[in-house]
Amino acid sequence: MVFCDTCTISLESSNNRIVDKRGLYNIGQNQHKDRASLGFIIHPLLVHDRDTGIPRGIANIEILNRPLLGNKRSKEWNRKSCSIEEKESYKWIRSCQNVIDTVLSKPEHKLFIMDREADIIETYDRLKTDSTDVLIRSSHDRRVKDVDGNDCKIGALLANQPILGTIEIKIKGKKRKNRKAILDVKIAQVELQWPKGRKVAYKKYKNGIKVSIIEVREKEHAGNKNEPPLVWTLITTEKIDNFEKALEIIHCYEQRWRIEELFKLLKSDGFGIESTELTKGKCIRKLLLFTMKSSIKILQLKSARSGKSSIKVIEIFNRKEIECLEQLCEKLNGNTVKQQNPHNEESLSWATWIIARLGGWKGFYEKSRPPGNKTLVWGIERFDAIMIGYNISKIKDVS
Repeated sequence: MVFCDTCTISLESSNNRIVDKRGLYNIGQNQHKDRASLGFIIHPLLVHDRDTGIPRGIANIEILNRPLLGNKRSKEWNRKSCSIEEKESYKWIRSCQNVIDTVLSKPEHKLFIMDREADIIETYDRLKTDSTDVLIRSSHDRRVKDVDGNDCKIGALLANQPILGTIEIKIKGKKRKNRKAILDVKIAQVELQWPKGRKVAYKKYKNGIKVSIIEVREKEHAGNKNEPPLVWTLITTEKIDNFEKALEIIHCYEQRWRIEELFKLLKSDGFGIESTELTKGKCIRKLLLFTMKSSIKILQLKSARSGKSSIKVIEIFNRKEIECLEQLCEKLNGNTVKQQNPHNEESLSWATWIIARLGGWKGFYEKSRPPGNKTLVWGIERFDAIMIGYNISKIKDVS
């Protein structure tokens, strides 16, 4: 699975500190609305294993460039008549095409998962190949043709489809009431029709694009009165013809939140990239790239905290680091069984326990929560400092 999304890095708190604005541009008005704040936009591709859900790395990252004074278009520019390559939204297609035959050439199948902003008809058309598919949450009530060739809208078509089954999920969040929701699942096979207003594409492509549509709708709404029921309309180029395949695709889209966790780790819940004290725009962009590399290690450690991860510690840490971890484990282990590392020394869960303890986690208490992003970040920072001294001691031993 490849999660694709866009994130804005705002440097509003550093506006007065930055002396070299190259690599930055105005991203919007600040809270006082008297001037635009500086920043930039990143568009990464986060790769996870589809079977295990384990994070594997970042396949590609684009840092979007815009003029410092804004991105105003002339009156003659018409977004409906121009090609997708002339728009910023081409990032959804370009970034994926760059990795299909390069970084992600070995996997037999790639599923690109995107949110509503990527619901562009060219995305379904350009990225569908024998080895790749896309999964996007719909944001438009598109014009489609059903299996009988009748023209209709997605909403009207799904309203007449039978319910294949129901699922139950836990809803947690600030905008929604915490509850267990019962959801009805429907599917439909359709052909997406090119919009007539898209003149450039409409003249070139007259045939529709075959896709499957999955609707997940809350059956009995038990939330707040002002809160709308939970509804997902998912469009995928994979062929979905039964309830089991629909559940698999729904589960894949549920994991799209992983890339939001990456953005949160880069910002407030980890490395605090938006609070950097660097004074040059290009230096801040370089710092972001180093931070993203460390963020992947944090996500991998976090995925192994339950003890069920299949990742080996040798995949993440080198030999010297493992030797240092072994010595740290001896010091961090307590006198009782509950105070000792319960994991196998070859698994990444074993290293996660040590890093979390270095970050201040008291994991031997029964009511203790599993270590979060900040705890693991503090643990990694402390471990890196320890490794500096450990390497120096090894040099002295050799001499």
